[in-house]
Amino acid sequence: MCIIIKQRFEESIARNLRRPSNDLYGFIIKHFLITRNEQKNRKVIELLQLQSHHNILEIGFGPGEGLKLTLDTTGHGNPSGRIYGVDFSSRMCEEVQKRFCDEIDKGRMSILNEDVSTMSIPDNTIDKVFHINSHLYWSDIDKSCAEIYRVMKSCGNMATVVNFGAIESSKRSSTILKYAVNSTPEIYTNALVNAGFVDIKMTTVGIQRGHELKAILCTKTWICRCLMRNYIL
Repeated sequence: MCIIIKQRFEESIARNLRRPSNDLYGFIIKHFLITRNEQKNRKVIELLQLQSHHNILEIGFGPGEGLKLTLDTTGHGNPSGRIYGVDFSSRMCEEVQKRFCDEIDKGRMSILNEDVSTMSIPDNTIDKVFHINSHLYWSDIDKSCAEIYRVMKSCGNMATVVNFGAIESSKRSSTILKYAVNSTPEIYTNALVNAGFVDIKMTTVGIQRGHELKAILCTKTWICRCLMRNYIL
C-alpha cells in the first residue's frame, strides 16, 4: 500500500512539474518553483544584461517570478521594449495575467498560453530569451529551438541556468522527473546547434543544494558581427 501511495504521489508531482494544474499538487509546485528558482532567475537576468528597449521573452514562466524580475530590471513605466511570456499551462497563464493586468493593459507585457514549438510571435521580434528548466519538458526540443530561433532578432541572445547535478540525483532516487526527457546538457546544446545558434557556452555561475549551477548561453548568428567588423576595418 505504501509503495502504491508513493507511486501515485510521485506521478502527481511529475505531471505538475511539467504542467502545473488547478489541483493541490499544482499549488504545491507553484510555491516550490518560487523558492527553488529565485537564484536561477536572478542569475540568468544578470547574464543577459536586459535593457528597457529590449523585447524580452521568458518561456515557461510558471508563477511569474522571472517576469516580475524582468519588469523590476527594465522598468515599470513606458519603456520601448516589450516583455513576452509563453507557457502551456493554462493555470499559470491565468494567474500571471491577473498578477500583471496593469502591464498587459498598457501593452508592456503579453502573456501567451502556447507551446514553445508553435508560438504566435512574429519573426525577428525578440532581443533576449530566457527559460528556467522548461526545456527539460519540451516534447520536440529540435522544433522548439528552431521556433525560438525564428522569433529572435539577429544577434539576439538566449540563456538558461540549470542545476544538472540536482536533476541527476532526483532521477536516481525517484520518478518525479520522469517527464524531464531533455535532462542532459548535451541534448539541449545539440538542439541549439541544429537550430543554427552559435557562440554556445556553458559556465558555472553558482552553487545550489551542493551542486553547481550551469549557465548555457547562445546567440542567433554572428553575421552582424562580421559585417560590423568589416565596416570598421
